[in-house]
This record gives sequence, structure tokens and C-alpha cells, in this order.
Amino acid sequence: MSGQCGDLVGEPRPAQRRPQLGLGCVRTGQPEAAVGAVAVLVSGTTVLGSASVPLGAFAGAAVAALSLLLVARMRADASPVTFVLVGITVGSFCSAVTAALVANAPTDSAVRSVMFWVNGDLTSRTWTDVWLSLPPILLGAAVLVSRHRVLDALLLGEPTATSMGVDVRREQLVLLLAGALVTGAAVAVTGVIAFVGLVVPHAVRLVLGTRHRILLPASMLSGAIFLILTDLAARMLFDPVVLQTGTVAALVGSPVFAWLVLRSGSHQADAA
Repeated sequence: MSGQCGDLVGEPRPAQRRPQLGLGCVRTGQPEAAVGAVAVLVSGTTVLGSASVPLGAFAGAAVAALSLLLVARMRADASPVTFVLVGITVGSFCSAVTAALVANAPTDSAVRSVMFWVNGDLTSRTWTDVWLSLPPILLGAAVLVSRHRVLDALLLGEPTATSMGVDVRREQLVLLLAGALVTGAAVAVTGVIAFVGLVVPHAVRLVLGTRHRILLPASMLSGAIFLILTDLAARMLFDPVVLQTGTVAALVGSPVFAWLVLRSGSHQADAA
């Protein structure tokens, strides 16, 4: 499931002037989900039992997504660079809040558990964690897949999508909240594992194209396979040293993502 939130909107067409608020521009980020979950872990809140951490992660991701949606509403002429900068700003702010929470954790054991969780890992995860995260992930995934025609329409631009009968504002809100739900549930269980949602969907799009009816399920499956392979590599490749899953995912994902960015930039230059 970890690959799907990186691809609610495929690559915009070169002639498209106005940026579209979709997953490519407005990705519900893991740092934002992390700050909510860390706040729950540090405070020791157990009001909602085992659902406290997932709900905290969802709240953090939802607030970040809605803040980016607000930017889109305030600045109709906002460029993709604006969304990227706002996303970086929100992510940096949330990382600072997370650091402040960790620095003021009541016990050393709480600090160690939070830091281990922030780096992302599948160690000690059980079927209980799977059953806890499965309902919100399935619900969010079902909502996203059911909107595949809306996502395809948004690729053509908001005016075109509106002329096709799409309620753009409502659908953007639904997509953002669904993405936040899936991200929050996944991050609550695994911790922050970077680059899965960035690299996998864009790599899949290069192979399968931009039709979301195919792209979304393929990204979900590919993201899950990528996560399993990185976890196996973390446990076995450097034996007897065991790395965290998030560390291996970042080591693999960062150069691949850089290649994808450079490749996209060269194609846009050729199209121009």
C-alpha cells in the first residue's frame, strides 16, 4: 500500500499551464504524519487504545494536506514550484516539532522507541499491526481507486475536468483525505520509510502509462513488493549487521529518484 499515495495524479502534460492540485503536487508527506504519531507516543496518550497512534498519524497527514489545499485556493496562479516549496516548509516545520517533542520526552526509553520508529522498520511487527492498519488502508485505497476517472480528468486541467462534470474542489478534498488516511495508517505501523511513495509510482508510470485505473493498483502492489525486498536486504545483505528498513529504502530510493527527476527534466527540455 505504501506506493499508492505517491501517485494520485500522473505527470502533467507539457502544454498544461496551470498546475493541478493532485498527488504529484500535493503529496501527503510522512514527516507530517510522523509528528502526530510521535506526539501520541511521547505523551503516552492511550485514550483510544491501540488506535491512538494511527489516528495521530492521520491527523498530522490530514492537516498538512489541507494546508496545501488552502494554498491552492488562496493562490489560483500558484506554480508547481510553489507547491513544492510549501510542502518543504510544512515538512521542515513538522520535523522541527518532532525534534522538540523527542527532546522533551519524559524517559530515555521513550526517546529510543521514538527514534527507532522515526527511522522506519518492520522489525517486531505482528499480525496485530496488520489487522489494525488494514481497515483504514483498504477504505482509503477503495476511495482512491474509485476515483480513477476523476484523476484522469484532472490530468487535462481543472477547466477541462469541470467541463466534464467533475466537482474539482470536492474531489480534491476527498482525494487528499483518502491519501492522508492511508498514509497515516501505514506510517503508524511502519514508521517513516522514505522514497517508497516517491519512487515506485513514478517508475510504474514510466512502464504502464498514466491511466489511473491501472496505475493505482500497480503502484500499490509494486510499493508492497519494494518494501518487502528492502526489508529482506536490510536483514540479510549486511549480515551480521542489521539495518533498518527505512535506511535501505533511502539508500536505494534516493539515487533512483534523482535519476527520475533528471530524466523528466531532459524530456521536458526536449518537448520544449
